[in-house]
Amino acid sequence: MIVVGMALGTWLDGRLVATIMLFLANDDRGVEIVPPFAVELDWGRLGGVYGIIAVVFCAIMILVAWAGSRIALQSALRAGEANT
Repeated sequence: MIVVGMALGTWLDGRLVATIMLFLANDDRGVEIVPPFAVELDWGRLGGVYGIIAVVFCAIMILVAWAGSRIALQSALRAGEANT
């Protein structure tokens, strides 16, 4: 789900940039600016950011699995019960 969200976000960002740049390519008088906008995507940096997100996600999942394995099942199931 996270991978699909990241891929969809990257794709939507490309569409948004293509749409917004049409409005930003002119000055206040409607004259096209010089030099024109050139949209560039640094895939290396984007891959680095995605890699950092993947490492953090994996670390969190390992930490949650480790913490969950240290809790007794009975106490975890009874954690929400009120003391009477």
